[in-house]
Amino acid sequence: MIVRRNLCAIGQVVRIQEQVLSLNKYETTQELCRYIREILKTQNIPNEELIHYVVESNISECHEGRLIAVLFGLPLLESLLRHLYVVVNDCPDRMVTAESAELYTTITEIFSFETTGGAKNCLIEHLGTDLTELCMDLLVLPAGPRLRDRFGHGEIDLTGVFGGKGSFAPAVWDQVDHQASLAILDYAAFLTLLLIKTVLQIIGNMTKNTNAPKEPNKVVDIELKYCSLYHPVSPLLQNINRTLHLVTELHDLIFIVDREKEKYETAEGEPCVNTTKILTHDIKLSCQSVLKVCSEHRPLTLHRPRSELELVRLLALIAEAEIGALINTLNTFRVKRKDYLAKTLRSRQRSTYLRMEEILPRLSVAMFELSSRLLAWTQTIQEGSDVKTLKMLLTHLENITSAADIGKNKWEVVELHLSRLEEIMESQ
Repeated sequence: MIVRRNLCAIGQVVRIQEQVLSLNKYETTQELCRYIREILKTQNIPNEELIHYVVESNISECHEGRLIAVLFGLPLLESLLRHLYVVVNDCPDRMVTAESAELYTTITEIFSFETTGGAKNCLIEHLGTDLTELCMDLLVLPAGPRLRDRFGHGEIDLTGVFGGKGSFAPAVWDQVDHQASLAILDYAAFLTLLLIKTVLQIIGNMTKNTNAPKEPNKVVDIELKYCSLYHPVSPLLQNINRTLHLVTELHDLIFIVDREKEKYETAEGEPCVNTTKILTHDIKLSCQSVLKVCSEHRPLTLHRPRSELELVRLLALIAEAEIGALINTLNTFRVKRKDYLAKTLRSRQRSTYLRMEEILPRLSVAMFELSSRLLAWTQTIQEGSDVKTLKMLLTHLENITSAADIGKNKWEVVELHLSRLEEIMESQ
């Protein structure tokens, strides 16, 4: 039995849509269609009849039109990109369809660094980095929705949308799934029409047609703003960002404990370690500074060599392990702190808790320094990076994650691997 994907399989379009709308002043799908309609009045555009059909189907607010925008708009977009690729690279022979002696010009080839003849692909310069990254996220990258492949190859099951009877009514899915699927379809249609409209603008500018319509300021100019969400380096930066927030959270808890030490000091006269003195600098301010750098950093994602991508994936595993270690530490700290204040811990358990308190400031500093180095490594990834050292860091972080789990609560193990982690970073 062949199992196809439902529309939720392309749910990545939601994040893409959110970034597009947050960075650019776009209106509705209807606004895009009206502007495309104006372009068609003044310019000689390839596949004009099909563009008219897609546009007129989406002028009104209906889901049938959105489906037409995706099913017909995606091959139309590919055709327009191929036309642009052929023009800017002066290779008219690549406009042909697949033949026995020559392969078809695919999306992958259109966005490649070089043409089939070995020359530099000039299309990227005409599209710009942002628009190219948006196309790669939507159409090419494995972690993205890959709209053209999934719709073009029949992977998407539309029976849940049509209700199996050609009507847009929920049948197989419940109402919530149905509404979510229609929203995803709307986003996919909007982004497809946005790319069609932008490519048409570029083609129009290349023909130097002075009668091309001036786009209203409330829509957008050709220089679309976008940064890849689904290239491997993008989730790495997101994980570094999350790690820094977790370090800040741990830092705040440490200072809360220090302020409460005198109040909750036990009658038995147990030693009260002032952990604030262990911290060598204000981690919170440092985290805020690095977070700013992280938010402003624009990673290079286009045409990076495969060997670099393997290093990026290793760095991503380190960042994920760091997040796991911090989450386990925070959870264990909160639970054991509550038990400690309630005086429900036995003697050995209290010793373990106090040991944890002593280790946490060192752990906070180490995690901050590691996150800062991850960000620096992301900015200057080199093929000669010491993979062995990175794997050692990953191993120690995984051991810290395991030992800091509330079920194990083995802080002597955490301290051992933390010391080795610090040694590795000091040697670099």
